[in-house]
Amino acid sequence: MNQEANMMDDETPSKRTLQQLGSAVDRVVGELLERTSGATVEDLWSHWSDIAGPDWKATRPARLDDGALLVAVSDGTAATRLRYGVADLMGRINARVGDNAVTSIRLRIDRR
Repeated sequence: MNQEANMMDDETPSKRTLQQLGSAVDRVVGELLERTSGATVEDLWSHWSDIAGPDWKATRPARLDDGALLVAVSDGTAATRLRYGVADLMGRINARVGDNAVTSIRLRIDRR
């Protein structure tokens, strides 16, 4: 019987092992939740430069209405260049704030 108790002790995870496993699970679940639901559409305004990336530094989100995002661009040259990156930008936005949060993007020249 003593031998059976020793075998069970050997198979039982230690408290430290369980704590490490719990921490790892918490971290992974937290990262998954952050990727899928952690950001909101409001984050689009407050984190625009992070979401949009360096190519879009001369822009800002102006309005979001029923999935249509209007982006203010500093000049016509930038608008022409950025038109080719609209699909990529929409993918980054939707990956961050949720699928189909943005369904179209229009660029508007805004010389503020």
